[in-house]
Amino acid sequence: MQETRTSDGARIIGAGVPVTIGGEEHRLLFDFEALEIVEDEFGGLLHFTTALNGGYRSKRFKSIRVGLQAALAHEGLTREELAELTAALLATLQAGFEATDAVHKAICEAFDQAIPPPAKGKRSSKGSAREKASRGPASTDATSSSSTSSPEASAA
Repeated sequence: MQETRTSDGARIIGAGVPVTIGGEEHRLLFDFEALEIVEDEFGGLLHFTTALNGGYRSKRFKSIRVGLQAALAHEGLTREELAELTAALLATLQAGFEATDAVHKAICEAFDQAIPPPAKGKRSSKGSAREKASRGPASTDATSSSSTSSPEASAA
């Protein structure tokens, strides 16, 4: 059995979320080191959550790969072991998106343990990074759909 290193931040932030990749179970955990990896790769947590939650029009697969790398940092995997996990996940795409979607869901749950979404009714005036990320693409869609419903577009 593989010994898992746990940092003080990991014990404080959350228990992590189990995920199975390539037949092996791992625990995804966003401790301080993991959040730092995400910031370095995406330029901030907001950009990460935007890509992670933006669907297939965003850098979703990159966010899954980086999220996986970051959330597994506490396991002390080598670059080669991480590449093998990523390859195992990529291989599952041949059969469909179910395995990737399961990993995506686990990354989101682990991230929510580290940085919980605000309680309903207790939002700051600035809003959370998660709220801003979720509003971004939706507001773009609303703008584009409203421009197609203009009188000129209806008359055409």
